[in-house]
This record gives sequence, C-alpha cells and structure tokens, in this order.
Amino acid sequence: RKFDNQVRFYKAEDGQSIQKFEVVPRGTQVTDLQFNSNSKSLVFCADDSSTGILNTMQDKVDCLWFDHDRNQACVCVSISQNDNLVASGSTDGTLVVRSIKDDAVIIKDR
Repeated sequence: RKFDNQVRFYKAEDGQSIQKFEVVPRGTQVTDLQFNSNSKSLVFCADDSSTGILNTMQDKVDCLWFDHDRNQACVCVSISQNDNLVASGSTDGTLVVRSIKDDAVIIKDR
C-alpha cells in the first residue's frame, strides 16, 4: 500500500478520482484522517508529527499543528462530535487533545 502527501476523493460508483488535495509537504505521508460532523472538513495526521484540518469546501488547509515530538510520526487522529476537540496519537504513545475553538493544547500526556 502506497501513501503520499495527498488526500483524494473518488466516486463510489466507478472509482473515478474527483478531487485531490496536497495537505502536507512532499515526502510526508498522511497516516490517518476523519471527516467532521458535517463532512465539510477533514482532520488528518502525518508521519512528520503534524495534525491539521482540511477545509474541503474551500480546498485549503485551515490549521496545521506540530504538537507531537518532531521525531515521532502522528499515526491516529479523531475529532469530537461537536467539532471542538481534536485528539491525536504518535508512535511514542503521546496523546494530544487540542481545542479548535481556543487553538490550544489542553492535554498532552504519554
């Protein structure tokens, strides 16, 4: 399975690519992603320790954070049902919970 720095959308009916976004620099791999509650944004994480939010309606990355140790890949990400918190985990076992509204880390624990 090949990973890269893009998020792609495909038609379910025929598998045709309909949209793609470069969300992290070339050479970086997106490792996990999840839509928010209204499917207009997508939270993602990557092997360069980053997490971010892709605004799919405006074709741009709204937020990009480097809350994990730069030597550790971020491997999982999730967004709360009210779209206010993003939780992410890295290969060293660190959990980060960030408030989108306040743009602040509220939990960082290993």
